[in-house]
Amino acid sequence: MGGELHANTGTTPANMYSEISTDTSGASARMIINSERTLTELRAQQERYATSDRQAHNVGLPAVVLIGKTGSGKSTLGNMLLGADAENGPFRASNDFASITTESVSKEVQLEDLVIDDIQFKLIDTPGIFDTVRSDDEIFQDMGGLIADAVHGIQAIIFVFEAGRFTHEQESVIEKIKDFLGESSLQHMIFAVSKCTRNQTSNPATLFSTFTPPLRAAIEATGGRWTVSPNPDLYEPTDDIFIDTMERLKSMIVSIPEPYTSEALERVRREHEAIIRHHEEEVERNRQLYLQAVERVAMEEAREEQRQEQGELQTQMELNNLRREMAIIEARYKESLQAQEHSAQQRDAQLQAELRRLDSEVDRLTMERDNETDEDGNFGAVLRVFGSILSNTGRVVSTAISTISSAVKSIDREFPPPR
Repeated sequence: MGGELHANTGTTPANMYSEISTDTSGASARMIINSERTLTELRAQQERYATSDRQAHNVGLPAVVLIGKTGSGKSTLGNMLLGADAENGPFRASNDFASITTESVSKEVQLEDLVIDDIQFKLIDTPGIFDTVRSDDEIFQDMGGLIADAVHGIQAIIFVFEAGRFTHEQESVIEKIKDFLGESSLQHMIFAVSKCTRNQTSNPATLFSTFTPPLRAAIEATGGRWTVSPNPDLYEPTDDIFIDTMERLKSMIVSIPEPYTSEALERVRREHEAIIRHHEEEVERNRQLYLQAVERVAMEEAREEQRQEQGELQTQMELNNLRREMAIIEARYKESLQAQEHSAQQRDAQLQAELRRLDSEVDRLTMERDNETDEDGNFGAVLRVFGSILSNTGRVVSTAISTISSAVKSIDREFPPPR
């Protein structure tokens, strides 16, 4: 039982830790919520073991308990087991299911002596114990009280339901009984189908085939203990089929090896408490893992933020260094341009001076030519001198231009302009 409930959590601390690491705010948070919800449900179930304020009964014999919804025919079956009139026996029957109200559902049980093969039992009818107007806690507190009252234990639990009326609600009741009393309680359960037709009563195999899969599974878990409760509207107590079905039911009751005792219920209660403690520890362990993961994620985010800040600072420093280098290059470039301009101005001044000197020389030669017009040979000499001067002047100008161009190219190579 404990293993089953633990398995229902679906998560071990190891794989939960992995999920928290990958999704702190999502899956892991839902896991914590689910664990706490499971624990809350278990604690609510634990309240069912508390003693109710019902009237106590000193049941000094092994008990046979009839359970089912009001109007299901359980009181009628109880009267037939006692050999009394089905409708007017010791147990008060209620066939008007639609008339059930909160006021009509009694917490009081009815007890009668039952003898089967010289073995004495106490037959207990529980009117309304599984009616929808009552809470689960009330129902199971009553069951716990009945078990406590039965000092010799409960020999059999007869679950009575109408043919074709086994509902999802009744299926859930069986599961709740198993949870409350433990799996071993099925070894004390007998299913009785009431209000059957003649065909259903005489052909139990056909009737069984119409049962829902959950009902068939529950019957198989009891070892196949089920029977038809003979319909008193169709059969007399002297009819063979009536006698056979009642004998079959009595045989099932006495064949159960030992009764379900309060010690068994106490054992289940202790197991339930152990499961609750386990879930409490698991919830706390998961909560600590969750908090550790949150702290680890926060630290990692802080480190990442610090790394980003350091990276931005390093980038800013590199950018500042680059800007300083560009400023130096730009200053050098401007300085070289200024030097180039100054050099060009000097060259220009030199050329202007040379041109002025040449103009003076031309004027002088012109004057000499005028003074010596009679001498043709001197005039030819003057022309040769003048041509030589012009040739020298052209070479000087060409050399100056070439020098300036080379200087500009050298500066461009050494100090390229910034882009």
